Amino acid sequence: MERFLGRIATPYFNLSSFDDWARAVARREASLDLQTMFVPLFRVERMFLDEQVGEVESYSQRFHRMAGVAVESHLGLGVSEGGARDEPGLVS
Repeated sequence: MERFLGRIATPYFNLSSFDDWARAVARREASLDLQTMFVPLFRVERMFLDEQVGEVESYSQRFHRMAGVAVESHLGLGVSEGGARDEPGLVS
């Protein structure tokens, strides 16, 4: 069934550990990084884009402020031609 419906492969991180992770990166300590999670599409209810809302900064902005490096750079996620990020996406 999953073969017909597809799935999403996405990097994830437990947000309850976000601040600890960013501080460990800032101190150049060994830290946990993102893991890849595969989710069948029929289980996905909604997805949110990490973006600033009013005065509330996005998680990527917060990471940059705390760690002093862009999260994309730290994780080795580049930007490919056309401006799209090089990261896992839809898998059929």
